[in-house]
Amino acid sequence: MSGPALVRIGVDSSYDGQYFAVVVGWQTDVDRLHRRICTNLGLSVIHMRQLAGKVKRAVVEEIRQANPSPSSIQIHCLRIEKQLHRKLVLHKRQGYAPTGKLYDSVDYCIGLEITHATSDSLIFFQVRWHDIRAEVDNDTERILEMAGVAVEPAGPAHQLADAVAWSNHNDISLPIVRHNDLTSVIDSRLRKRLKRLNI
Repeated sequence: MSGPALVRIGVDSSYDGQYFAVVVGWQTDVDRLHRRICTNLGLSVIHMRQLAGKVKRAVVEEIRQANPSPSSIQIHCLRIEKQLHRKLVLHKRQGYAPTGKLYDSVDYCIGLEITHATSDSLIFFQVRWHDIRAEVDNDTERILEMAGVAVEPAGPAHQLADAVAWSNHNDISLPIVRHNDLTSVIDSRLRKRLKRLNI
């Protein structure tokens, strides 16, 4: 038996939006990995911004040592460069297009590309993006909502994604992570969108 209730998905970004991490897996396996890390390190939650540098590295090392099978958890790290795209839209602004509207276009394009780039993992777990609620924080909530994804408050999958995004931003590799640079495809989609909307 499978379905949305048995699958967890979490999305988080590095603090500047350079990288986004997506963790998707069977709920029992995601919860087990999260519980292992918290138990071994004496944590109640994994929130990388609140942890000391030594503890952050220990969290990442716990993920490395656990090395979950792709049949239980799949992890993506996507190079997004959100701030670069925001600068582009401000530079390309036509007339008095509101900044908020321009940034919405950036978020929309980023959200679509995140869902496209990770859809194979969801298919593996027999769900689709519109079947499931993604665990997010305030930084990523709007991006996914703009792409039509339902969201819910951060939980174990989001906390694992937080650790993965941090590790990638700090050039700490994890063999289990699948990397994809979406910068150019987001740029192309965004340029087309701005042209179509004439903004």
